[in-house]
Amino acid sequence: MKPESPIAYGYERTTFPLYFNQAPLMAVQPPPAATQRPVGVDSAITNAGERMRARTIVRWTPKADELLISGLLDAGDEMAGRATVVDAPLGKGHVVLFGTRPMWRWESQGAFALMLNAMANWNALDVNERPASVTPVTAAAAASSDR
Repeated sequence: MKPESPIAYGYERTTFPLYFNQAPLMAVQPPPAATQRPVGVDSAITNAGERMRARTIVRWTPKADELLISGLLDAGDEMAGRATVVDAPLGKGHVVLFGTRPMWRWESQGAFALMLNAMANWNALDVNERPASVTPVTAAAAASSDR
């Protein structure tokens, strides 16, 4: 789970129950390593591209034998480690994708608050992803600007 995301606000535990039945299994491409960044490309361009990269907010546990709480589980190895809640920036907004049914039979124990958080914080979903837009003023720069 990505606890710094507003979608995950209020979730103190890293594991919680989610209902899953025939929903899509999603895969989010991880950011490239520093050694794989393009050479000779302005860093502002690559940083802008990284800000538009989809982020995994919640993923299934990586061990297939830890997925089942009750009922039956078929092909758990395909589900293990995959994304189940994704925040994908689009233009000036966001698309939040749920691989679960957050409102299944009125409420699912784990997903309902994720959906409410996404709706309540619709305008601040990238609050912890944004770089600082204002450069800090150092003491020396502040003193020289007073002259």
